[in-house]
Amino acid sequence: MTGVAAPELAARGYTGVPSLLAAPGFDERVMDVGERYLLPDTVSYKDWAPCARGHAPAVGALQLVRDNDLDLAEIGAVKIHSFQEAVDLAYQGYPTTTEEAQFSVMWPVAALLVDGELGPKQILEERFDDPQIRSLVDRMEMILDPEIDALHKDGREEDVLMHSRA
Repeated sequence: MTGVAAPELAARGYTGVPSLLAAPGFDERVMDVGERYLLPDTVSYKDWAPCARGHAPAVGALQLVRDNDLDLAEIGAVKIHSFQEAVDLAYQGYPTTTEEAQFSVMWPVAALLVDGELGPKQILEERFDDPQIRSLVDRMEMILDPEIDALHKDGREEDVLMHSRA
């Protein structure tokens, strides 16, 4: 249907939305089309299903638990140091939707510690009643770390990953 309607609308003078790339100020972004490709410089592989903001604390927490052979039931508190947006996005409490679980920091960290993996099933609604994950979330706290926040604001994401910790 669209293939029929488009030529008829064009014949009547309808046009599409002007390209944002033709707007003033975007010259620099389009001058090297076909020469420089953003993909290798700006896109990375995400290891786990939830938002990448929680990956560094999850790695750190898992490493601490494994390296020290910790019993999850005996952990008194987990303090996650991160940057402002991660703290702001950290859903406090238990998620009620997959989106809340994805953008939480605490839920994915707890799910990884309990399951040893962090795929789609850890952030699906059927897991939200898991007593082990809930118990760990209850013992977690998000803390704004000025050093990590400064690195994030400077666009130094690799340094943020190295400094974020649980």
